[in-house]
Order: sequence, then structure tokens, then C-alpha cells
Amino acid sequence: MGAEQRSRAGAARPILQGVLLALLLIAGLDILVRTEPPERLWRIDSAERAVALASGPDAASFIPVALPDDAPWIANEKRQRAYYRLRFDLPADEPALWALLIRKPFAAVKVWVNGELLADAGVERKRLPEYRHDLRYNLSPGLLRQGSNEILILSVSQTWQAGLAEVWLGDSAELARYKAQRNRVEKDFPRIALQVIAVLAVILGGVFLVRRQEPAFGWFAGALLLWALHTQLTLRGSAVFDSPEFSRPLAAVALAWFVVLGMVFVHRLLAIEGRRRERRVALATTLATLLIYLPSLANRPELFHAFVHGLYVPLVLVVGALIAQTLYLAQRSGQPEARWLLTLASALLVIGIRDWLRDLGWLGGPDSLRYLPFAAPWVFAVFGAMLLRRHAAALTAAEQTNADLEAKVRAKTAEIERNWQHIAVIERERARFEERDRLMRDMHDGVGGHLVQALSMVQAGQGGDRIAEAVQAALDDLRLLIDASDTHSEGLSDVLARFRERLQRRLAALGISLDWDFTSMPALPVLHPERSVDVLRMLQELFTNSIKHAQARRITLRCLRLVAPAVGQPEQLLFEYRDDGRGLPATAARGRGLASIEQRARRLGGQLQLITGGSGFAARFCFPLHADEV
Repeated sequence: MGAEQRSRAGAARPILQGVLLALLLIAGLDILVRTEPPERLWRIDSAERAVALASGPDAASFIPVALPDDAPWIANEKRQRAYYRLRFDLPADEPALWALLIRKPFAAVKVWVNGELLADAGVERKRLPEYRHDLRYNLSPGLLRQGSNEILILSVSQTWQAGLAEVWLGDSAELARYKAQRNRVEKDFPRIALQVIAVLAVILGGVFLVRRQEPAFGWFAGALLLWALHTQLTLRGSAVFDSPEFSRPLAAVALAWFVVLGMVFVHRLLAIEGRRRERRVALATTLATLLIYLPSLANRPELFHAFVHGLYVPLVLVVGALIAQTLYLAQRSGQPEARWLLTLASALLVIGIRDWLRDLGWLGGPDSLRYLPFAAPWVFAVFGAMLLRRHAAALTAAEQTNADLEAKVRAKTAEIERNWQHIAVIERERARFEERDRLMRDMHDGVGGHLVQALSMVQAGQGGDRIAEAVQAALDDLRLLIDASDTHSEGLSDVLARFRERLQRRLAALGISLDWDFTSMPALPVLHPERSVDVLRMLQELFTNSIKHAQARRITLRCLRLVAPAVGQPEQLLFEYRDDGRGLPATAARGRGLASIEQRARRLGGQLQLITGGSGFAARFCFPLHADEV
């Protein structure tokens, strides 16, 4: 066998599986629905029939008929009526209690036994009941008599023809057991199937509402609702809206559109472009629906039956075959869900053909049922498996996506860490470069200037005191730069403490007292190195001015940390300097030292206030802290 033949054989396997499952279901249901009648049973299979108008039967119009029998349709009569007269001799083997069982009358009945009314099953109700299941009535003792007996049954129907099936006489207990078994098969099992269909419709409808991007499940939820409507109508015992003309075709119409929506579902689920076929099928189904409604609205049930079984149901089966063909081609292209659906569609198609043949009377007997509702658990199982498979696939895809995202996150994290490390190296290099550049600039402006001045004095042959003073200034400036160079980790308090310690030794040697109480000074933040240098140079310039020019004997310095003046504004540092020297005349010109102090105060973003006149010299400068210096 070639590869092409093996491929075709594999593609046809789901069809064979579906057919086999359908045949197994049919065989199993044939066994399940078969109910053995009681052993002591008397069948009445012949009668006399009289078709009657509402006025009553005409004794002369009774004719012999064999049961089951359908009375002829009487035009222009809203309700079809037929009387059946059954005459029989009572068997000698009498049970403890007789019972009468009327097989599936499909009508309302009224029963008289030997002229006495036995039962009225609603023949005069406004909404006429039409019983689709056996009716059983107990016969009170004495109602039947030895010898000849007569049972008169009135059959009244408005949806179908009046008629009568077989009538059984037997033991009441045995017929009760038989009727209970038939009720389970004919009522309970189809109702369970109806509930299964309804539950699946709700589930798929919920899937559609949650995932509107998958309309296929919405279409099939609608199809299942139509299937549930079809099943309910086959169980219903009266005409819908009390209108037999309208309700007569409803079950067939619901089944047809169930299949049409099933086709749309298959196309949407498998992403098959089939809108042209859908429109053609919908148009053909619509025309066929109108066609079967014509004889129903004309109250011609015999013509309606011919149209339904000869045209409408075959059309529905052809649409089902088209669905199976579509699924066959789809599963050959490798779509896994198409295989499951092909098996299901093949099974439903076989069961549908069997039910059609049963309705035609070519298969089954009086106890036979339509088997399509019994396929509901298969539909539930297949769609449950599909949803479970999709859920598992979604979880697997989500887990794989999470794993891929985690791998990408780890890779990006590692890359970011490498970039941060590289940036940190660059930042350290830049900081070292800036620090070196700052030191070079400060040394050029401070230490370099003092050394150049000292060298010029030496070359000019000036006195040693002035040279020593210039060298001392260079040394002080160098120490100041050293103090300020380690402010990356030290607070301003530590920097000022070293400055005070070095300065106090120099002042003590000159006989100048320093009042600078560190115990009352608040904790000061870590400033940027260049800002620390500016603060130290301003203080150094003030002290130099007091030593060289003011001839002060006492110097006082206070440092305060001021709270933010308003919300959103920074804290501030305040320095207050005072000496008891000669002071600065109000008209005195600003020297280079005071100009340098003012320039550094502006660079710090603060304000400088010089108090001139009177005895002594005082200065007050305040500047804000940066956000990262708090």
C-alpha cells in the first residue's frame, strides 16, 4: 500500500469509528428500550370506527378496522374526532384487578366500559392534551362482566389525525410495572438527554461570552439550544400556543437549523472560508421550511408528513453529510479537533438516517424511539474533551511563555547588571577625573598662587617674615584641600572639626581666643566636595582677615541648621562670624578677600551679610542644602 493510500485510509478511520459507534449505540438502545410485556396479557387489535363530528357518533357509521388505525382527516374541523368500539369476551383467567392500557394514542381520549364512564383524559380542554405515551386505567371490580363486553373510546386530536393503537387488558400490577419501565425509557432518559444538551449549551455560551474572539462556540451554543428545542417538542403533549398549524412543523424546523448552525460552527472553528456554502444552505433550508409550513397552515397533515419525510429530512441529512465531508478534508490537512468532530458527525448522521427510516415505518416497531437525543452524552464528551484539550494547551502555552519571559528577564537583568557595572566604572573614572581636575584647579588658585608669591618675594630679596607668611598661607591652603578631599563619606561636622583643630593651634600661638562650641552645633550633612571647599575657603578668608587686618583678640563662630521655611523648600545652613577687632569702616572698599567670600556665597546659592561700622567685624551667610545632602 502506497503512502497516499495509507493517508486516505487514516483519514477515513474517524468516519468508520463514528459509524461503528452509532451502530453500537443503536444496538444498545434497541436492547435498552425493549420492554417485555406482561405474560398474562390480552391484546385487542381490532375494532369498529366511526368518524364523528362534535355532535356525537352515528351508530350506523361504524366500520371494522385493524389496530393501530388512523381515522381520515375531516377538513374544516378544528378538532378531529373518532369513536372506536371494542367488543370482546372476558377471559376465564381473571386477575385480582383488571387494568386497561391504551398504547400511545397521540390524542386525548375518553373511555366508557360497558356504558359506564371510566376516564376522561381532557377531550374538552381548551388546550387539548395529545398523549405521546401509554395511558393505563384500573378497572374497578364488577365493571367487566363474564361473557361479552364493550369498550368505547373517543379519540380527539387537533395536531394529527384521530386514531387508536393497540389496547391491552391485563393484571393491574403487571401493567403498572410495564408502564413504569416505559416511562423511564420514553420520558426520563430523553429528559436527561435534554438537560445534558442544555448544560452544554450554557457552557459553550459562557465560553463565547468570555472569549468573543472565538465565535464558533457561540454558534454551536445556538445550535444546541435548537437541538434542545427539538427534543422538548418531541416530548411535549400539546400544541404550542394552542396552534397546531404553527407548532406542527416546529420540531423538524428546529432540527434543520440545528444542523445549519452546526455547519457554521465547523467553518468558524476550523477557520474554513465557507460563507458561500452557508448562504446557499441557509437559503435552501428557509425555502424548505416555508414549503413544509404551507400544508400545515392549510391543515393538511398527510401532505405535511409527505413533505417532511420526503423532502425536508433528506435535505437535513444532506447538510449533515456536507459537514462530515468538510471535517474529513480538514482532518486530512492535520487539524486534530477535526478528527474528533468527524467521528461525532458521522455517528450523528447514521443515527439521523436511522431515525428517518423509523419515522417512515421502515425500521422498528411500536415501542421504537428516536435515538438522536441519546447521542447527547457523546456530544458532551467530545466538546468536554475539546475544551479540556484547549485549556491544557493554553496552560502549556502560558507556562512556556512565562518560561520564555523569565529567560528573557534573566538575560536582560544580567545585561542591565553588566551595564550598571560598566556605568559604575565610568562614574568612578569620571569622579576621579573631576576630583583631580578640582584639586588641580584649587591648588592652582590657592597653593600655586601663594607659592608664586613666595618665590617672587625671594627673588626680590624681601624679608623672611613675609616669605614665611606666604609659605604658611600655602600650607594652610594645602591642608584645607586635604580636609575637603575626603568629604564623600564624612559629614561637614568632621571636616569643620579638623579645620577648627588646626586653626585653634595657630590662633593660640598668636594669642587669639576662639569661641566655637561643637557640642551645641547640630549634626551637619555630607556636602559635595566643591561645596565643602567653598565653605572652608569662606571661613579661612574670614579668619585670615581677623588675624591680618582686624588685630582681633577674640573670635566667635556659630553654625545652625535651619528647618525648611515652607513645604517643598530645602533646609538651610547658617554661619555667624564675629571678632572684637578694629572692624570694617562702612566706607571701606571691598578687598580681594571679601570679594572672594561674596563670590563663593553666590556659588553656594546663599546670601552673605557683612556687618560694618562700630567695634569688631561680623559676617552672616546662609545657603540651602541640596536634596541629596539632607
